[in-house]
Amino acid sequence: MLLLAEGQIINDQFLAKLQARNIANVKVHKSELSRLASPSVQRTNQIPKPGAARQSAPNRSGVVTDAQNVMTQALDVEMSTAGALGLPPQGDPFAAALVEHGASGYDAEQFDQFNANANQSADHVTDIYNSLASGEGLDVQGLSEIADSAMSDLMGDSDLFACLGINPESGKYPARHSVHVGMLAIAIGTKLGLDEQTLRELSLGCLIHDAGMMKINTKGFSSSRHLNDIEFLEITKHPVVVFDMMKDMRAVSNRSAFIAYQIHERCDGSGYPRGRDATQIHFLSKVAAVADVYVALASPRPHRPAMLPYKAVEKILQDTRAGLFDPSAVRALLRTVSLFPLGSYVKLSDGREARVLRSNGEAFNSPTVEARSLEGTVEVVDLSQQPGDDGVRIVKAIAEFSEEFQKIVADAGGADDAVEDSDLDNWE
Repeated sequence: MLLLAEGQIINDQFLAKLQARNIANVKVHKSELSRLASPSVQRTNQIPKPGAARQSAPNRSGVVTDAQNVMTQALDVEMSTAGALGLPPQGDPFAAALVEHGASGYDAEQFDQFNANANQSADHVTDIYNSLASGEGLDVQGLSEIADSAMSDLMGDSDLFACLGINPESGKYPARHSVHVGMLAIAIGTKLGLDEQTLRELSLGCLIHDAGMMKINTKGFSSSRHLNDIEFLEITKHPVVVFDMMKDMRAVSNRSAFIAYQIHERCDGSGYPRGRDATQIHFLSKVAAVADVYVALASPRPHRPAMLPYKAVEKILQDTRAGLFDPSAVRALLRTVSLFPLGSYVKLSDGREARVLRSNGEAFNSPTVEARSLEGTVEVVDLSQQPGDDGVRIVKAIAEFSEEFQKIVADAGGADDAVEDSDLDNWE
């Protein structure tokens, strides 16, 4: 028997009336679960009027899209079951299989091979996205091969692998972005003690997460201005659209599907597509979100240059304090890339300039660096082993080697030098 008419608002007063009649629960159509389970259920999804582009990045907290399909409905239902958003008992941590390199530089041959593998993966994902967009379904085997290659490289030199992951080349968006997000995510996951199977599912979820961008209107995304509200509302659909593109809804595991669906959610409920909060976001999605944001900040976009790596970490730390990201995932990011990210440049207290090579666990501000002097000497220095206040330390993040050092180092390069430098004191 239908007890509630369509449009009936269920508020505290109405619930009290139901309870007075000994009605303990009501049935809700599964199509409404995505909204009812959202902490932003009271925020209506009104489409704003078109207006002039914003001059600065807008705050669009709580945008919730109405887009849904069979797969997202199933994920919404599963989300409400006990234990669905956590991890099952883990096997042997993949970290135990990593090759230790200590305070050493990168092997040139290995660097070239890892870089070639990343480029090949970006090309492969581009083909997979194009096939998916044309209705051919998801090439799970191809994605698995990409994940296998990434896991092999990660095992060979995790620092070099992470360095390439957080220093993406421009172009081939969104495929290349997804590849680099996957690289960083599994490097972070390794620091979290995840096992091989979980890392593979994390990789797969990251690889497919932006495939939906192929099916939405992304004209505004290629503009040199920030997206207006109408354009941003279109973007919020892509985590849902990816499942419309799959012929087989169960082509990927639920954990990989959750990652693709929730990677843009935020722990404070300000993300999309559903405005979930921390209690409603899968743990692997929280890990992937940190990787996705770092790679995005470190990549150039039509409306802005790439952010200085140090500044990108600083931004993520600020947002974590504001409640957007999972602290354990961010701590694992720092253990992976350090406060001064791998591949970036720093000024040392003894006047030398250096490139960051390896992270040193919880010694976030003391990575291993390749230091260069004006006399032309090159030395690999583990800053975590420097003695007390008298030891060499990092005093400043820099965009690239200074002109004096560039005269000595012919192949020096770096991030966009228009980005303001930042002092170490800013991390206090």
